[in-house]
Amino acid sequence: MASAVAAPPPTPPESDPRLVEIFSPFLEKLIKNASWRNKAHSKLSHTAKSILDRLQKPPPPPAAEAQAPSTPTSSPSTPTSSSAQPGPLRSLSLADSELLLAPVISALGSGSAKLAEAALELLHRLIAHSYIHGEADPSADPSAQLVASLLDAACNALGLDDEHIELLLLKTLLSAVTSTSVRLHGDCLLRAVRACYDMYLGSRSAVNQATAKASLVQMLVIVFRRMEADSSTVPVQPIVVADVIELPDAISGSSPTADPNVVQGFISKIIGDFDGALTPLARTTSSAGAGPTVAHDGAFETTAAAEEGANPADLLDSTDKDMLDAKYWEISMYKTAIEGRKDELGVEGAVVGTLDDDADVRIGNKLRRDAFLVFRALCKLSMKTPPKDAPADPIVMRGKILALELLKILLENAGAVFRTSERFLGAIKQYLCLSLLKNCASSHMIVFQLSCSIFISLVARFRPGLKAEIGVFFPMIILRVLENIAQPKLIIRCVSQMVLARVSHVKSGWKSMFMVFATASYDDHKNIVLLAFEIIEKILREYFPYITETETTTFNDCVNCLIAFTNSRFNKDISLNAIGFLRFCAAKLAEGDIGSSRLKDNPSNSNPPSPHLTNDGKQECTVLVDKEDHIHFWFPLLAGLSELTFDLRPEIRKSALQVLFDTLRNHGHLFSLPLWEKVFDSVLFPIFDYVRHAIDPSGNPPQGQSVENDPAELDQDAWLYETCTLALQLVVDLFVKFYDTVNPLLKKVLLLLTSFIKRPHQSLAGIGIAAFVRLMSSAGSMFVDEKWLEVVLSLKEAATETLPDFTYVSSGAYLENVPTENGVSADNREDESEPVADDNEESSRSRNLYFTIGDAKCRAAVQLLLIQAVMEVYNMYRGQLSAQNTVILFEALHTVAAHAHKINSDSDLRSKLQELGSMTQMQDPPLLRLENESYQLCLSILQNIFLDSSPDHGSTEVVESHLIGLCKEVLEVYLSTARPSQPSSGTQPLGHWLIPVGSSKRRELAARAPLVVSTLQAISGLGDSAFEKNLRQFFPLLAGLISCEHGSSEVQVALSDMFSTWVGPLVLQSC
Repeated sequence: MASAVAAPPPTPPESDPRLVEIFSPFLEKLIKNASWRNKAHSKLSHTAKSILDRLQKPPPPPAAEAQAPSTPTSSPSTPTSSSAQPGPLRSLSLADSELLLAPVISALGSGSAKLAEAALELLHRLIAHSYIHGEADPSADPSAQLVASLLDAACNALGLDDEHIELLLLKTLLSAVTSTSVRLHGDCLLRAVRACYDMYLGSRSAVNQATAKASLVQMLVIVFRRMEADSSTVPVQPIVVADVIELPDAISGSSPTADPNVVQGFISKIIGDFDGALTPLARTTSSAGAGPTVAHDGAFETTAAAEEGANPADLLDSTDKDMLDAKYWEISMYKTAIEGRKDELGVEGAVVGTLDDDADVRIGNKLRRDAFLVFRALCKLSMKTPPKDAPADPIVMRGKILALELLKILLENAGAVFRTSERFLGAIKQYLCLSLLKNCASSHMIVFQLSCSIFISLVARFRPGLKAEIGVFFPMIILRVLENIAQPKLIIRCVSQMVLARVSHVKSGWKSMFMVFATASYDDHKNIVLLAFEIIEKILREYFPYITETETTTFNDCVNCLIAFTNSRFNKDISLNAIGFLRFCAAKLAEGDIGSSRLKDNPSNSNPPSPHLTNDGKQECTVLVDKEDHIHFWFPLLAGLSELTFDLRPEIRKSALQVLFDTLRNHGHLFSLPLWEKVFDSVLFPIFDYVRHAIDPSGNPPQGQSVENDPAELDQDAWLYETCTLALQLVVDLFVKFYDTVNPLLKKVLLLLTSFIKRPHQSLAGIGIAAFVRLMSSAGSMFVDEKWLEVVLSLKEAATETLPDFTYVSSGAYLENVPTENGVSADNREDESEPVADDNEESSRSRNLYFTIGDAKCRAAVQLLLIQAVMEVYNMYRGQLSAQNTVILFEALHTVAAHAHKINSDSDLRSKLQELGSMTQMQDPPLLRLENESYQLCLSILQNIFLDSSPDHGSTEVVESHLIGLCKEVLEVYLSTARPSQPSSGTQPLGHWLIPVGSSKRRELAARAPLVVSTLQAISGLGDSAFEKNLRQFFPLLAGLISCEHGSSEVQVALSDMFSTWVGPLVLQSC
């Protein structure tokens, strides 16, 4: 029907006498005030004069207009030409509107206060008398673009810094927002709000500041009033300035203090005199209506994202960067609480994740979208803070306070749409709550007070949709009060009385309560800490079932609160009692008491019901049956105890260690494998990380300290070793006790033990080896072949990683650049700084040498302990080990033996070690005992394989090959040792092999003799066929043993027995 009614054709501007009456004075002022020296002004004056001449011409007669509808200066109009399109000026075409408004835009941007003043006066009259209509949108049709350009030019006039222009701009912008014919949406609305905001912060006039603030409030009231009514024509009342805002004081050296009556008159006049504000006109033109049913306020088309992509928030200086600068603990606490309360948030909570990107702001109604953009911009402005390294900026702080004041007004006057819309609730969660979390810690009391007022408004009006956020922010308010109030004890008592008096109604408030008391535990006043713990103790003893009846997650808040009290520095009894209550919480968790009071009506529940619950049957069962729940609840408790095991107070660490392992031992049968894995990785293993970092790996004192440790350090090392030894034993016992569940974690436990063995610290390595033997002796009988493979491979790795390293000594690096008596040049002798440099270099070499020798001696001692432990394990489970795993053990021991022999056979290294004398305090050869014992164990292992269950043929050949090679190696080592050194200058005949009695070589041969005897016995035990088959390899070595000298007669006795028992019969048989 609407399309059947043709729109009236545009009329020329000179046909409207009211329009001529409005524009003529403006154009005359332009002509009068334009400077002829300024080229732009001169052009503007010429344009104004030509337009004025046209307006003053008599209008053409209607008949002529009917015959020649087009203007003489334009070509015949088409439906798409600018002369045919309607413009923003009433009854004028787009071309005529552009013609008349172009001087206005130019005057606003001319930089001249007089020209801008005339333009603003004209613009205000055009808006107030509804001569301008349509939407202001830079991305829409040309008419909307023209209006947007006009308003943008008006806002730019604020840069002229003229008080009268500021007031004119306020009148214009407030008229534009109030108007029902001009519609400001999106970018243009934010541009107008920003102009008023900047004027409040930057104006030098107190009157203008107050007027700008009042205008801002009036604009926001209009925007949200229209959003609530879903109509652009809803009647608007002027605000009562005195009731809404507090006018600023006069600034020194500026204009007088603002009079509330003046500001009220300004607002009332604009709103009261505005055409259509209180009694909206019913317009029939296609571009005049602005209700919710008009296309201008309808759903967004596909251009919605692009329009939002223009990012109107940029006009208000986006503070996303400031959001990221929020304190980590505040943001993490907030997000953790929100994640934990997703069930409460329901559908509303889904909005939170949709507001991160401006491109996602797609609201189906422009009025709601405008309100949302303004609200979000104010939230961001309220978060603005100066950079950390910048001095305090009063303008930034005033802007923050203004934004908070405006938010407070909006929330106190929130309507039904604002309070229930998912979009606005999402914006509150995403932006406003984060702003409150930042501002509640502000040192400015006014900021804190405004944040509290906003929070109270949220509690009073937005509780149904913001339960989680209110629960998070409540303790922040209390904590802020505790920091500032003179009597925090009074606050603690008030909170405790409030909780204890209505314990059955606290519900989700337990989380906030525990946060408050946890903060009180760190207070500097002893009486506050004691009072807070007294209240916590009463709550846990008498009201524990109430804590988790609404939310089981508050159990973790309770645990974290107790852990906070364990760190109390005032009274160790508080810490011990807190640890005792952690044991109590663990018992309740193991019994399934978490949330048990909600099972009152469940006949299968054996726990006594809470006496205050109703029989509505609406609450669900929350007994811990989910493995993930177990992880969620057990882990904070166990991790807290783990951290306390190395508290500086002996009583605390002993109690924590006992409670930790008692809890695991008593309730570990409830744990699933994933929970055990997390316990080992994040609760038990960190204990040993602390030890390994606390003890100096080298075992030598730091530079500048004496070798002897002071008593405090000795005591600290003592309790570190004691705790580590006990903890390792307990870990092994736990693993053995719950082996059926935790056996997949054997590799991790072995990795822990070998990490100690591989440490270059003899005490730690000894602790690791002892724990390893304890594990094998307790759990070895339960190992299958695959588990034994993991064990022997870990032992082989430990043996390889602990090989002593003498490279620094053998390479002679410690002798490089040693200053000699004649090695310093004359120039160096004259350089006074050279002796100091030489001393430093010599000291550095000495330290490196000391560390190298100490490290090698430590590794040698560790390897002795390790091979003994290997043999002990082997002897315990000799029958259980497969031939393959036994061979791996042999390879580990043989690696140790071969490396020790390599060190012992290095004559150059041995001479250097002897030259170093008392610094090394090592025998010669340095690793003789390690070499002999490891070879002996290798020999025993290979011999025992033959005595055990018969392996298959392939394994027999492999073992026999290893044994033959080992026997040859031992005999060759002995012969090379007994062979005389190369004579230096023929001082003795080569045939004289007599080794002096008491010499080091004779002592070395005597030390090696038992191993040679065992080797000869092993060769004899090969059996007839094997002995005969390998005699050809051994005979030259046996002959060498006959001809060489020995340190004792036992080798010759064993050799004689072999020849008489085995070799002789074979020789006679061959003859």
